[in-house]
Amino acid sequence: MSASKPSLPPLGWQAQILPELSRIAACDERIRSLRTYGSANGPALDADVWSDLDLLLVAEDPAAVAEDFCRQVEDSLAPAFASHRSDTADKYVIRLVLFDLRRLDIAVVPPSSGYEPVPRFAPQPRGSRTP
Repeated sequence: MSASKPSLPPLGWQAQILPELSRIAACDERIRSLRTYGSANGPALDADVWSDLDLLLVAEDPAAVAEDFCRQVEDSLAPAFASHRSDTADKYVIRLVLFDLRRLDIAVVPPSSGYEPVPRFAPQPRGSRTP
């Protein structure tokens, strides 16, 4: 009996799947925007394989949009191995672990929430000095 071991996701998988995630979001007219934040944001195109990908979607009816978005992600990328859901008055979050061990934290907020994640890497204006 020969069992194949699952392989780890490739280095930089977070950046590699962004076009597909953007396509999924663009196909749902309820989603007003999709942004990344957290450790795999900005110039971290070579984030380690264990870093999750944090996504912020802005949409009316956050719970329904989050669930539908996750179903599309699973259909397109890989089945879910595990997931966890939480919600507050102003956001709905699904922590999704795909079967191939890629992890996505998907937060959906309504446009009225005013919630803006703080980017880990803020772009510096040209010619400015870092204090």
